This record gives sequence, structure tokens and C-alpha cells, in this order.
Amino acid sequence: METRKVKRFVVASGVIIILMTVFMLSYMAVGAAGNDGHNMEMVLKSIKAGKYGEAEAYCQKMSRRADEKCVKEIPANIKKVFKNTVEEYLKKYGTFYTHDYSEAAKYVWGYFLTDIDNDGNADFLIEYGSCEADVVTDAFLYRNSKAEKVGTFVSDHSNFCAYEGHNGIVRQQGHMGEETTKLISVENGQLKVEKYGDRSLGDNENYLSMGCFLENCLDNDVLGTEASEWYKEKHTTYWDITNNNKDDKIEFLPSGGDYQIKTGFGIKINGEKAFTTKKQSYVSYTVRKLSIKGKNYLYLCLNGDSNSGPAYLLAFKNKKMVKAIDMGVSNIENIKVKENRVIAKVICGDIPGLGAVRYQSVYNCTGYGSFSHKPENKILSYTHNNKWDYKGNLVTQKAITIYSDYNGKSFKDTIPKGSKVKAVECYMTKRFCAVHLKGKKYNGWYVSTDYDSSGDVDMLFKGVYGVG
Repeated sequence: METRKVKRFVVASGVIIILMTVFMLSYMAVGAAGNDGHNMEMVLKSIKAGKYGEAEAYCQKMSRRADEKCVKEIPANIKKVFKNTVEEYLKKYGTFYTHDYSEAAKYVWGYFLTDIDNDGNADFLIEYGSCEADVVTDAFLYRNSKAEKVGTFVSDHSNFCAYEGHNGIVRQQGHMGEETTKLISVENGQLKVEKYGDRSLGDNENYLSMGCFLENCLDNDVLGTEASEWYKEKHTTYWDITNNNKDDKIEFLPSGGDYQIKTGFGIKINGEKAFTTKKQSYVSYTVRKLSIKGKNYLYLCLNGDSNSGPAYLLAFKNKKMVKAIDMGVSNIENIKVKENRVIAKVICGDIPGLGAVRYQSVYNCTGYGSFSHKPENKILSYTHNNKWDYKGNLVTQKAITIYSDYNGKSFKDTIPKGSKVKAVECYMTKRFCAVHLKGKKYNGWYVSTDYDSSGDVDMLFKGVYGVG
């Protein structure tokens, strides 16, 4: 009888210990997240009092990344509204790799999901600009089934941090030894910006190691937009790439090499192997969904941080991704769809006689996965007297032989030294490059077999240097 009581006591004690352990672990997990709001509050109070050492101590207690339930469990209806708004910005501005490039062109830097007004629903921020000097962020709340813009704030050199359980987010700005901390909140339906602290760092001081950073959702395409961004590691997104009117799971799988250098690349569609490349070195990749004549394609460029590498437009056929367009090794500055055409803006740095050239390559869709391509590429601009985007006349500094076609088979004329011409088209193969020159008296193709070489033979025009 006593033995039975002892056994019951041991079992009961064990159960109590297990329950207490589970409770304590749950409490610790909830407490850590719940304390982030309190610790951020103490950070702000310390900053306002000028006690940055005390502020740093509270920073160290916070989670490094925001972990908001309303973001992790964002309802489909809110997600759809925000996705539509983000895509409006992407259509207007593009991203760094897809906007129409000029020195003043703005593009989308990223978007962020967080509960700004502390109502339990996810809201969002979208950041855009041409550089740190003019970058701003628009803030939107979810209201009446719509994304309602509540204001805009300057956001150069900034990080955004969640302020859980409170109205607002924290903006930490740091640049050239200056640090500013501001609270961005909502008051009476409008954005309110309140400065908490501003300081110059001393010789042995560092910026605050703030916590609860908001993730840039553009990097992982959280809303499933058609943005084009670059990645270094494995990445999964959900797009309708099989054209079955439902999202497919697409896994991008760089392989081999260390963190910097990769040697292979694969794609899985809904868990099945769909595409692989030959072994080649690259450090990152760009992906984007393009829609042409109602059908979806996947754009892939290896070495996506510079968009200078092998580039393909892939179509899904017979359970595989096949190359609908192979653009070769190109520095693609911008790619877009206009009606049934894919238009790529390409930068080439070694066209004989011209050096760095921006040209336009056009592919016409003749059916799903099929494209025709005009081999002559329209030249958009070239470098002249160290000025980029030059489109004017060039003056020949030597006599140039021109032909009636880009293959150089039929002699046409010789352009004398000192003549004015424009470069209007280019044609390239692995063996040679041809440039279509046009002037008042001359119209023909200069053909060079010295593609990828250097020397005086290609110094054709005044003010054009460093060509090869």
C-alpha cells in the first residue's frame, strides 16, 4: 500500500514538474516578445534624458528582429490590399534593377509590415527615392477595406523598429557620426514625427544597437508582388508560373561554392526539379515574373547584384522550365513587357569604336515559349567626353570603311576623317561586332573583328576613349 502511494506521488510530481517547465518556457517566450515593447519604451526615455549608456543596456535586451503576430498571421484580404498598393508603386517607379535609369530616377527601396497605430492589424510602409538625399517613406493604414495613406516622412540612412504595444514605430538614423532617433506615430488619422534624441558620436562611441528591426519584405517578396530583386542564398516564393490560375511554390537553389561564389543553380516547381544550369561562377541572382499575352514567364539573371551575367526568360513546358529566350552574358539594366514584346535595355562596355553603349534589344512573342528576335539592336546612348547618355553626333578621327550589311560582305563606302555621324544600331556575335553609322552623306555598317581587343584600330571618334 505504501509502495503504491510512493509511486503515485512520484508520477504526480513528475507531471507537475513537466507542466511547470512547459509553463515557464511559454512564459519566457511570451515574456521576451512582450518585453520588447517595454524595453523600447525605456530606450526612448533614456535617449530623451541623454542617457545613451542606459539606452544601450535596454537595446541589448530586445529581440534583434520584430516578431509581430499581426504580420505573421496577416489575413488574406489585408494582404491583397497591400499587395495591390505595392504593385502600383512598382509599376510607377520599378526597383533598382528594373526602373528606367537616369541620375534622377526614383525607385522602390523596399516595403515593411508592422502595426503602426497599435490596433492589432498590420499596416505598411513603402520606401522610395533616387538616392539617400531624397528617399522618403509613405505610411499606410488598413481602413475600411482599403490602404489609406496617412503621411510621408524623410528616411535617409535609416532603420525602422517595431514598437510593440504602443502607437508608432521608431526610426533610427545614423550617418557620418551623427545619430537621430524619432518616433513615427499616428495622431488624429495623420502621421506624427517626434524627435527623441540627436547626438554626435565621440571617438569611442558607437551607434545604438537597436532591436526589433523591421524586415524589408521586398527581399523575400512577402506579398507575392512581381518585383525583381537579387538574392545570394536559397529563396522560395509563390507565383502562378505554371499558368494554372493558382500560386506555385518556386524554390531557387544556388549550389556549390562558399557564401560568395556559387557554381550551380537549380529551380524546383511544387517540389519537382524543373531547371538547372551548367556549372558557372556567380555571386547572386535576380528573379522576376513577367506576363506576356496572358501567360507567365520567369526572368532569371545570374550575378543579379549587377545584372551582368547569363540571363534567361524561362517558360514552363512539360513539367520543366525551358529557355524561351537566352540573352547570353549581358548587363541588363532594365527589362519590361510592352504588349507582345520583351524589351531589354542592355549596357555593353566593349563595343569597338564606342566603348560603353546602352542599347535596346527586342524580342517578339509568337506563341507561348516562342520568340523572334531582330539581330540589330537600337543604340540608345554612348559615352562621349566622359559624359554618359550622349546621343549626338560623333566626329571621325580616321577614315572608316562601311558596308551595306552587318556581316561586312558588301563594300559600300568610306567615311572620311572629320565627318559627323551617329551610331544608331549594333550587332554582335562571339566573333565580331558591327555598328550602324548614319550621317547626311553616309549610311552603313562599320564591322570590327577586334571585338574584346584594344588598340588604336578602334579609336574611331574624337572624345571617345577607353574603347576596346
